[in-house]
Amino acid sequence: MSLSQDAIKELDDKSVVGKQIEQIFKCDTPLVALPSDYNIHSLENYMDQRARFRAKFSTSVLSEFIKYTNDNDDASCFINTRSMNALSIFDLGDYADPGHAENTASLSLNTTSPYDEAISTSGQTFSQKGFAEWLEDWRLHISPINQNGDDYDIKQAISAVRKLTIEASQKSDHADSDLNRSRSAVEMIEAKSENPLPMSFTFSCKPYEDLKERQIYFRVSIITSHTEPRFTLRIIQLEKLREEMLMEFREKLQAGFNEEIQVYLGSINTD
Repeated sequence: MSLSQDAIKELDDKSVVGKQIEQIFKCDTPLVALPSDYNIHSLENYMDQRARFRAKFSTSVLSEFIKYTNDNDDASCFINTRSMNALSIFDLGDYADPGHAENTASLSLNTTSPYDEAISTSGQTFSQKGFAEWLEDWRLHISPINQNGDDYDIKQAISAVRKLTIEASQKSDHADSDLNRSRSAVEMIEAKSENPLPMSFTFSCKPYEDLKERQIYFRVSIITSHTEPRFTLRIIQLEKLREEMLMEFREKLQAGFNEEIQVYLGSINTD
């Protein structure tokens, strides 16, 4: 059987393509160019084993992240100094012999429900009943502070909020003279309670399960411009608190790693 010149040329082109692939791609993964489109396809799925190890391990448990990182060779860990996240790469390589950065472990700490409640409450305004109920719900975490700066019993603080009343009085001043006659009225509002009101309080909790307990300081503001008082809560020095937690997070990771682990402060993009 004889072949046409076009058929002979097509076979010759396919042979050339095959040789080019063999010469250009020097790798462990077998490749083939299919005659239909000459696109390159991997045959790794048909091999008994992968061409190289790659996996993406993720956890929210700090101790498991440290253990997994220590169990792998040539690890480089990048600690994000703006969030409670870290990434370990086990096939990063270097400039002379770069790796694929496909074998990784990631850590992202989860916040606790009391910490979430404290953060979401900052800046909120409560009604008298709402504030008393909130104190009651979270009383195990709260230590109220009176106007003298002293700690006192949470039950007294809740009772003080429930029994708070607003009293209004009006004072008028008169001044008469030959050249001037004036009259002014000053409305004075006072918030009164049988027990001392909480002017501030500490909210104690573990922000993250793997970090130590922290005391979050709240300032309480009483708004008396309504017939019923309103309470506004605000966390004091929240940024400082976050910086302290990030420092603790970084120190725990560095203390847990083997000496061979390369640790960097920052994030990396391997795309």
